Amino acid sequence: MAEDTLTTSGIGKHGVPRLPSVDIDSYNIELKDDDGFLGDRASKGAFRKILDGLRKPLKKNGDDPLGKKASDELSKGTLDDALVGDDIKAAALVHGAIEEFARELAYVTGRFLKTKAWADTERIVVGGGFRKSRVGEIAIARTNLLLKSEGHKVDLIPIRFDPDEAGLIGCLHLAP
Repeated sequence: MAEDTLTTSGIGKHGVPRLPSVDIDSYNIELKDDDGFLGDRASKGAFRKILDGLRKPLKKNGDDPLGKKASDELSKGTLDDALVGDDIKAAALVHGAIEEFARELAYVTGRFLKTKAWADTERIVVGGGFRKSRVGEIAIARTNLLLKSEGHKVDLIPIRFDPDEAGLIGCLHLAP
């Protein structure tokens, strides 16, 4: 007599294109330009590089309102505090970095939306650690406004849940 074999399907495959409540067009596109991957222009490192570029001339004069710490050593909380704190110069500096970063993110997103894979995209959900800060939330909101002003009919929104928990919640959609 043949043995009965029990097979399990597991919870689900990472990166599937269809969930019960949404179809996923794409998670990322690896477009390149002369400087490398286009998406690298809209990363945490890119934001820090923009902030550093704005701080560099101020550091030479000793007028950097964010102090002596390197940009990549400043925590999200420190940047959030600078944005909403009493030091207007620090707030203006962080605001400037947000604006420049949002323009980069809007450019990258606009390029992605011109591809076949993203042509019918209605909503882009931004996760990751950057979303966990007020600076990140404002950058996402500003990017959304820039995209709308350029005629894109897409909503760019921060993920609703904690970035560390969002993957687990999404995984539940895949459970058999």
